[in-house]
Amino acid sequence: MRKVIAFLLIALSVLSLSADELSIKYDKESLYTKMLVNNTSLRNAERDIYEAHLDTKDAKANYSPDIDLTVSGTYMTEPMVGNITVSTDELLSSSGIPTSTGGYVTLFDGMDNTLYNASLTVTQPINTWGKINLAAKLYETVEGIQGMKKTDLERQLSAELSIRLYLLCYLDQISALISEAESYADELISIAEVSFKNGVIIEADYIDAKIQRMDLEVRKSELNSQIEANLQALRTLTGITNLKKDEILFEPEDSILYVYNDYDYQALRELALSSSNISLQMVNSLKAVHSLQEKIANRSMYGIPDMALQVSATYSTPRVPGLEAGWRQNDNFSLNFTFAMQTTLWDGGDKINDKRRAESSIIRDEISYDEAVLSIDKGLSENYNQMANNLIKLDYLNLSNNSISLSIKNTELAAKEGQKGRMDLLTSYLKRVENEIEGLMTKAGLSSNVFMISYLVGDDI
Repeated sequence: MRKVIAFLLIALSVLSLSADELSIKYDKESLYTKMLVNNTSLRNAERDIYEAHLDTKDAKANYSPDIDLTVSGTYMTEPMVGNITVSTDELLSSSGIPTSTGGYVTLFDGMDNTLYNASLTVTQPINTWGKINLAAKLYETVEGIQGMKKTDLERQLSAELSIRLYLLCYLDQISALISEAESYADELISIAEVSFKNGVIIEADYIDAKIQRMDLEVRKSELNSQIEANLQALRTLTGITNLKKDEILFEPEDSILYVYNDYDYQALRELALSSSNISLQMVNSLKAVHSLQEKIANRSMYGIPDMALQVSATYSTPRVPGLEAGWRQNDNFSLNFTFAMQTTLWDGGDKINDKRRAESSIIRDEISYDEAVLSIDKGLSENYNQMANNLIKLDYLNLSNNSISLSIKNTELAAKEGQKGRMDLLTSYLKRVENEIEGLMTKAGLSSNVFMISYLVGDDI
């Protein structure tokens, strides 16, 4: 009975929990873990690695011999060799005995209608001028490239996740500020309407107050759209299709916004263009692949033979072995050793074109390397300059906010003394809110710059 009561108490306590307490919550680490497991781009990258690994295994399989087994059974309605008979008169006359008996002697009853064959063939390459080694190394390099692509993609998506989370938090704070501004604007319109009716202000001032209120509605609508778009991007990133804003537990660390504040651009550029950069490593590895292709093409040119040894064992019998009588009397076994050389003497120039394609690909890789350097340099330069501008702007807005706060205090004192009205205070409050919104938007842009720089220079923050 006590156990039943205890169970009921636990059940009641669970049922009494609010919906918020029962809902799943995700911090940045858990969202990152979900991203690694669920993100479709990463899953495709994993498949690419697996398939590249299979290609490597296929290339290395050429070291081993090919072993083929063929077993066949044939039924012939008309056997290739039929009944063989000889006239007795011809046999006796050849012995010097003239006769005319008209008889015949059967020498061979003819082949059976059935024939069973088994063949085992082992083919082992002896010398391919290193093409098997080169092919194995080529596919190992391709497999390595796929691994680097996945690592680079993880870093890209990690930076995007951080940017999205920071942006979502700042947009949420902006939404709260706009709601605060709307309350000020509503009160301002009420006062302006009364003042206009009493002739204290002109109609243009009253209309300006209404326009300011409408502007807040438009901005809030745009903001809600941005929040939803950002949430949808997070759902795509993490694979959590029903992710909601209130399920995310994250608070931005403003200190991260200043992590590159003291870095010189050239120092960051050296980090971004160092040999540890994955993008540049991939281009260099791709160049190595095409260099291996060129070597293979050179060793596959006309007149260069591949050599192999083939050992084959064949067995045939007209009866089913072990099941039909007489299968051993007419069976046949053969063991053959074959040494072969094969080469192409001319194919219309395809092999020459293969060599030229490989050479062209190497030149293209050099161009791709230069493009990658320019792309990294461009991205780093843009984000570094934007970061510097946003840092200056943020300092300006912080200073401006201090000034507005002092102005509000002075206005509140003046209002107590009757020198300022409620409309002056509300206007000051709206100005402060506008300044704070601008500061949050600057922080959002700054966070994007910082995380993009961290990705480009290979830094984890």
